[in-house]
Amino acid sequence: MKSWTNTLAGCLVFLLWATAAVAEPKPDEAELPIEDVLLPVELYDDGTVKTQIVAGRARIPAAGDIVATQVKIQFFSPDGELESRVMAERCRYDRQRGRATSDSPVRYERKGAVISGVGFEWHAEEAFVKILDKAKVVFRRGEIEGLRGLGKRPGKDKK
Repeated sequence: MKSWTNTLAGCLVFLLWATAAVAEPKPDEAELPIEDVLLPVELYDDGTVKTQIVAGRARIPAAGDIVATQVKIQFFSPDGELESRVMAERCRYDRQRGRATSDSPVRYERKGAVISGVGFEWHAEEAFVKILDKAKVVFRRGEIEGLRGLGKRPGKDKK
């Protein structure tokens, strides 16, 4: 009788353990980090990508903000040509508001200009990128209309 009681007690302990293990909350698969992410966030009327986020790694929950590392936000013209991009070590994208923010080093590039600094805000609806701190702007002479002759002294430099 003792072995039958021990067997029954062992089965009950196993069932309680198995029930607890099944009931234990598992991490939502959407919460697990995803690697090599390409996420279109804005489209033109014809369906071509206007803005997309590329990340080395991201957490994309079913609802709420996306948190990503090794981030590039790419901006395209209507004909699909890359016009500019923002690069940061990490950022948070608020899907509800269409805004991305970061407190990490950042670099914004477009033809003829590079802006670097620390931290940024991007607002999709208002279509702007704001560098928050330690902004440094570098123009490539001759690549931006209106900068020709910039830095030359009138009447002194002739070329």
